[in-house]
Amino acid sequence: MPYNAFVVADIPEPHKSAIQAIRAQLKTATAKLPVEITLAGSSGIGPIPEGTDIGLVRDEVERIAKSAAAFRMEFAEISHFPDSGVFFIPPKERRPFDSLHASLASSRIPFSKSPFPYSPHCTLRIGPKVEQSLTEHIRSMPVPRGEILLDSISIYSLDNSTFAVTLLHSVKLRV
Repeated sequence: MPYNAFVVADIPEPHKSAIQAIRAQLKTATAKLPVEITLAGSSGIGPIPEGTDIGLVRDEVERIAKSAAAFRMEFAEISHFPDSGVFFIPPKERRPFDSLHASLASSRIPFSKSPFPYSPHCTLRIGPKVEQSLTEHIRSMPVPRGEILLDSISIYSLDNSTFAVTLLHSVKLRV
């Protein structure tokens, strides 16, 4: 892999487009990223280091996907990490994400370290800390409602300097 890689749960339509529209309104580099909830690569366990054999990663993700059932989820309210400009929407129920994260962490995939505990979320904005009025505005934006079925996980590589993303592999969860 030419860049660090991440394993994610893909957010399907119509929620995908709704979240992309929020990101576009916020006008940050996040708008270029896939709409997903990271399972491995940002918090809990860090990214898969560049140069890792994609075959190993693909085999392990496929093995985990075969043992994990697709699941339904709903989004909670918009939140942000304290003392940061990172805004996100967490799932109402985090257990399925925690389970997939634990499966990945115990797999043969090498992961970098992360200074943050695992926190499943869909990122809306990455950037410098914002004023209280903008924080309130972002937190009041409408969140996509209703249950969605998460039935696929993907591996993406990310060029941190350009935010260019490359899909390396995608697999369906067990139905």
